[in-house]
Formats: sequence, C-alpha cells, structure tokens
Amino acid sequence: MTSLDLEFKYKPRAWQITAQQNLRRFSAILLHRRAGKTVFNVMNSIAQALNCTHKNPVCAYIGPTRDQTKKTAWAYYKDILSPLTRAGYVVFNESDLSIRFTPNNAYIYLLSYENPDSIRGMYLDHVVLDEYQLAPLEMYDTIIRPMLIDRLGSVIFSGTPKGRNQLYQMCERARTDPDWGFFKANWNETDVIPESEKLEIRKASLEEAVEQEYMLSFDAAVRGSFFGVQLAKMQEEGRIEDINVDPSFPVVAAWDIGFDGTCIWLIQNIKGKKVIVDCIYYEDEDISHGAKLLLARPYIYSLQLLPHDGHDRHVADKTSTARGVLVDMGFKVKVIKRVPLKVAIHAGRDLLDNCSMTKRLANSVIKVSNSPITVLGALHLYSTTDKGDNEKHDQFSHIGSAFRNLAVGLKEKQLDSNVEEVNTHGKYFAPKKVMKVNRNWNPFK
Repeated sequence: MTSLDLEFKYKPRAWQITAQQNLRRFSAILLHRRAGKTVFNVMNSIAQALNCTHKNPVCAYIGPTRDQTKKTAWAYYKDILSPLTRAGYVVFNESDLSIRFTPNNAYIYLLSYENPDSIRGMYLDHVVLDEYQLAPLEMYDTIIRPMLIDRLGSVIFSGTPKGRNQLYQMCERARTDPDWGFFKANWNETDVIPESEKLEIRKASLEEAVEQEYMLSFDAAVRGSFFGVQLAKMQEEGRIEDINVDPSFPVVAAWDIGFDGTCIWLIQNIKGKKVIVDCIYYEDEDISHGAKLLLARPYIYSLQLLPHDGHDRHVADKTSTARGVLVDMGFKVKVIKRVPLKVAIHAGRDLLDNCSMTKRLANSVIKVSNSPITVLGALHLYSTTDKGDNEKHDQFSHIGSAFRNLAVGLKEKQLDSNVEEVNTHGKYFAPKKVMKVNRNWNPFK
C-alpha cells in the first residue's frame, strides 16, 4: 500500500484510548449515550481497512436501519476522511453506502439489520455490530460469524442496555472469556458529560431511564413497568437461582392466548417453595401448538389456567374453544375469573415478591416480534400506557398478561397450599406425551 500521511482532526478521548487497548479479535463495548461510541467504531474500522494485509480488505459497519446508519456513522466517515477524499485516496458511493480506499482497494460497507439475508456471501476482515441490542437474534451466529472465517476477521459488539437481550449475552461472554475484549464505561467513568448537564438530565428524566441509558443497567425498571420493582428486588435478594428443576413435581401452567402472540408461564411448588421454571412464547400459531410444546417438556401438569374468555375463545378452525382443545388433549383446565387490572397486577407483584425463578429461565432468550430478548427482560417491558390508566397492548402484553393470569389463578385455588409436596407420579394428572488484526496505524495514540 502507498505510504500515506494520515493527519485527521481527531483527538481520542481518554476512555477511547483505554477501550482500544482492551480490544481483541472478538470484543464488546458498553457505553452511555453521547459518549462517542460511534466515532470510536468509525475510527477502528478505518484503521482496520488501512492496515489490513489481506488482498482487497472488506470491513462493515452495521446498525439498526439504513437511514439511521447513514445519519450517524456515514456523516462521521465523510468528515473524518475528507483529507483523503480531497487527495483522491478515498471514494464515497452514496447509492450503496460504501467507501473505497484506492491505495489498497479496501472497502467499508455501511449496512443494516433490516434485511440480514442480503449480507450473505461476503467475507469480512472486520465488522462493527452497533446498537447490537436491536439486532435479530440469529444474525451473528448464522450470517456474520461464517463471514469472518476465511480472513479470521474481527468483530466489535457495541450498544447501550435495553433489557437482558443479545447485547447482554455478548457482554457477559466478553466479560468472562479471557480471549475476548471487554470495555464498559458509564457517564461517571468517561467524564464526557458535564456535571451540570447530568444534574439537568436527572431532574427531567425518570430514574429508570438514567440507570439504563447513562449508568448502563441491564436491569433498570422500564418506564411504567408493572413488575420492574419486583423483578429488581428478586435479583437483589438472590431469588434468581441455580435451581435444578425436578420434573417429578407437578407444574401449573398459565396462558394468555392470541394469534399475534401466545405465552405460557410454568410454576412448581417444590417443598413449599414456589419456583418459576419455564416460559413458552410463540407467534402466529394456534393453542394446539402450545399444548404440543408443553407435552414435549418433561413435566407433570396438575392444572392449566386459561384467561377468563377461555370458555368462548375459538381457535383457528372456529369449531372449538381453547378450553375444549386442552381438555381433548387430556389436560385438566381451569378458566380463571375476570378481575380488574389493578387486582391482577397486585397479584402478580405479590407472586414475584414470594417466589424464585431459575437462572436458566431468566437468562434464556425468546423471540418477540422477530426481536430477541431474555425472558426476564420481556416481563420487565410489560407496562402501562403513557397515561398510566391501562396496560400497553404491544408485543410484550401477552407475556405480562399470562403472568398475571398465573398469579390470579394461584390465588383463586390457593394452589400453593393445596398441592401436596410429594413427587409421586401416580398422584398427579400427567397427560400422555404425543411428541417428543494487524494494526500499524493507531488513531488512538
């Protein structure tokens, strides 16, 4: 490659220098809003493109949407590389959002999470997965990771918390794996935002928003969250536990049913201890699909709790009710009474204050409206409308509604005290199962 005198109008911040030193082939960085994350990622990809020793290097910067990526990263690339553009060493292509470095024929492509399959087939020497908390669940494992094999490419996962979703999973991997790089800095650790501005933000913003966006809490209560305080308390008290579930103890399952989404929560009473052991969520399928998923699990079911309309809610064939389908499949079913929302929410909060959840379940990932999120994070996002007078009917409402149905149903029948604490299969109803980098140039110095 032709020797270039690279003098950019860029002075790295102190945290950016430290973060650069912590990078490995696989790295995760977690930063508060307005810290300078985008510029950091832009400068890293430029350094990778210029210093890569492979023929025709290819790097990529991938964000949530094409429009968002163009408005943020693209503008920084054009500004930072303007000296090389004027010298004829860099060519920008506005139509496909690509940057070509003429001395070594390196490319940087700006892409988005909107159509992951369109990226297949490329090779990558380096990739930034920005705002990774918004990326499709399978995108890295099935699309991006294979693209790094040929050139032993590197990757940076970056973002700001939004519940315990895929960004949380990658940060935990990077934090605990000595072969990975990890860097995290909240607004008290970067000194980017003035104290006077922090004070104004705290005055004008909800505490939960500050904890998530600036203090980098994956567990900050969501604005208007029905169960956020109780879930945080559950974590603080250590009631999210490494519990070995005994499938011989009976399980109560509670449903919320919809064609846009169906959720089933499963709870056990193990020697007087209520433990939430499983959660099933699916979309665009009927109730029989959920029943088959239940039967595929190694549990004994003592009762299925259906919402108040379980008697008259028809399934897809328009000839059966939800209760009828489950009864025909051999389940014992209880349709709970309709109660005011406030009563149901109170029951849900009371249950969370007096139960445990397996750590495996809390950290397991489900796909809601094509976006991955942990089970704990999804329940966290069950919230009120902006006016605070009703539940918000969004992609998380079925998950929250099923949980409050569980709580209401348990209170109705006092199942936690009525179920005997023995593990004899014969004493309980058990339906028959029907299915089984090379960096010579460092912009951070």
